[in-house]
Amino acid sequence: MSIATNPVSLGNILNKILLGQLGSALNQMQLGVMLRQQMPITLRRCSPATAVTNPYLKAGQSVAETITGSSPAASPGANLLGQLPDDAKCNTILRATSIAGTGGLGSLIPDTQALNDTNFATGGSGPATTLHIGVSPSGDIVTKASDAWTSLDVVYIPEKCDVVEYPALSVVAATGICALPVTATTQGVVLLMEAQALAGTVNGTNIIITPGAISTTTKQCNLNTAKTQVQFVVADAVTSARVKVGLVSAVNQNQLLEAASIFI
Repeated sequence: MSIATNPVSLGNILNKILLGQLGSALNQMQLGVMLRQQMPITLRRCSPATAVTNPYLKAGQSVAETITGSSPAASPGANLLGQLPDDAKCNTILRATSIAGTGGLGSLIPDTQALNDTNFATGGSGPATTLHIGVSPSGDIVTKASDAWTSLDVVYIPEKCDVVEYPALSVVAATGICALPVTATTQGVVLLMEAQALAGTVNGTNIIITPGAISTTTKQCNLNTAKTQVQFVVADAVTSARVKVGLVSAVNQNQLLEAASIFI
């Protein structure tokens, strides 16, 4: 039997590193990214019932609302909370508690990924059951609108990714296909955060739905299952689009911590 770790790995060296080397080591590991994207995030006293609309959630699904911070801006008549920050999209909800609102109070039930996929597909409408909470394809946190919570606490694990925005990509109007750049697909696409049709028959912000087949509902779009293309509705005849995606992180902290350190 033996201990299966590298004694000179960065992870072990950090335990006894010289103070003068610490800054360089933390810079190599991208400490800010680790703190932001590899530790649970806590949101306190959010008010989904009085928050601004997230334009990337399905427009007809008034049952969805998104959570983004402790003091969201009020918007009369709106029942959605704005987007989560680009560098802190949600991967997994650990715990959610409703404190005040129309719906039942107490612990909420996070929907499984399979259920999220169904709820945010073409015919879905977000969390379908009261006291449930889910994650949209754009990485935002969503609750059932009729619960109308005015105070909600959420703890979640953020999505680890590099955020890239392409201000104008070509779209083949006849197929609705927007091929993502090779640099993006080579690095690996994690999720589609935003999509806006800039030119074509139907322009404007598109609702992000579950990756899969192309939607036939106007102003909806998604990734294909291979996550190499953004797919717009063919009838919308989009020819140019702004797209924001999360890519596989270029820096792999796990590998850095396990590999032999240069700080020996």
